[in-house]
Amino acid sequence: MAAAVVSAAANWIGTQLVDEVNFLLDVDNQVRSLQQDLKYIALHLREADSGEEGDDDQLRLLTAQIRGIAFRAEDAVDDYILKVASSSSSTNVRGNFLKKFLCFLCSSPDIHSIGKETKAIRENIKEAVEQLNQFRNIHFSARREGLNQSRPHRNVIQTYPHTEEAYVVGREDDVKNLVHQLIHNMEARVVTIVGAGGIGKTTLARMIYNDTRVKNHFKTAAWITISQQWNEKDLLIEILSQTKGISYVERNSMSQRELVGAIYGFLSENQYLLVLDDMWAREAWDCIYPAIAHKEPGSKVIITTRKEDILSQVYWNHIKYKPSLLTEEQSWELIKKIALENKDTQAAVDDAALRFGREMTQKCGGLPLGVVTLAGLLRTKDTYKWERVSRRFNSILLNVQGPSQYRRSIYQTLTLSYYDLPYYLKSCFLYLGVFPEDTIISAKRLNRMWVAEGFVTSDHA
Repeated sequence: MAAAVVSAAANWIGTQLVDEVNFLLDVDNQVRSLQQDLKYIALHLREADSGEEGDDDQLRLLTAQIRGIAFRAEDAVDDYILKVASSSSSTNVRGNFLKKFLCFLCSSPDIHSIGKETKAIRENIKEAVEQLNQFRNIHFSARREGLNQSRPHRNVIQTYPHTEEAYVVGREDDVKNLVHQLIHNMEARVVTIVGAGGIGKTTLARMIYNDTRVKNHFKTAAWITISQQWNEKDLLIEILSQTKGISYVERNSMSQRELVGAIYGFLSENQYLLVLDDMWAREAWDCIYPAIAHKEPGSKVIITTRKEDILSQVYWNHIKYKPSLLTEEQSWELIKKIALENKDTQAAVDDAALRFGREMTQKCGGLPLGVVTLAGLLRTKDTYKWERVSRRFNSILLNVQGPSQYRRSIYQTLTLSYYDLPYYLKSCFLYLGVFPEDTIISAKRLNRMWVAEGFVTSDHA
């Protein structure tokens, strides 16, 4: 967010000065230098806005200070335009040298004051840059050297193949079709399950992985969770551990090249199924591919990902599969399975409660994660309280007070989606919070508001 604020300030200062204040060279140069300083800081803050170091208290304080500097710079240039440039334009200074000179004399006190303020702001920026560089030396150099343990990590959503899927609706045909492809399609080596967060990619992959027909067909199998934070050697160790097996001594002594060779040698002699769950970057595939790149047919890889562009990096024939949203009836069936499991039978539930339940189900839009989150909340409520939940549904869904696994699931899924946004879109997304709940937002009006705030510039138009 801070990077977007600073970038907006820098771009705004530049556009305001192009035509209006060229005659005031000294202060104009100072203000233009201020613009470049802000752009420099914004460049370094973009990586912080990506979420990699976002949990660090020192960085949080520093970005708050820089945000204040950006706003102060905007105020200074506001004064500049109001007190100096506006008076120059009103006297048509471009066409008359004498008027231009008189305007300059009249504006001199304001020019001096604004120049002094600009100089002070630039000093503050210099101090902020020094602090930022100190922070980068501590945190970013550690990342370049591969010392991932030296920086704070966001929680990674770890998935497991043995987790029981007690509540699944509407995926029977998907499982049947993909199991057939894994067993009988000898041309496609990879099945890629692609879709938005919460659509049920991991659930579908887990159902396939645990299918009896699949277990009987493949000699060995491994389930690897990748997510956004991963380590090359750790991935290889995990694959070898789940397939051939690896001792504690080998785990610490084998090099990455030795791990690749050991995996390749074992898997080339055994028909395997490898699940790579939650892949975000093509580099993860490039890391694993040399260990599984043998030509023997029959083995398969399942990849679940939100990033469709990863498919261009898969060197084998592959099948792309996009899970569909649940229908309204499927969503309602899932709600009943979870929310009413330990309550009275459906026939004994109040008709009004069922009506409110259906209304909330429609608002989930068929997204399985949203449906399960809502169902987990309703499960903790007596049915006569469903009306109250319905009235507050939109806000409650994002602040679930039900079972912790549902709360963490939706929060982390949405958080990952937010961190994956480009830095300049994060401010646009967060800006939606200024609108009241359930407001119908005009896209044209919203775009103008973004432009006015400086969130949308010519670079991103």
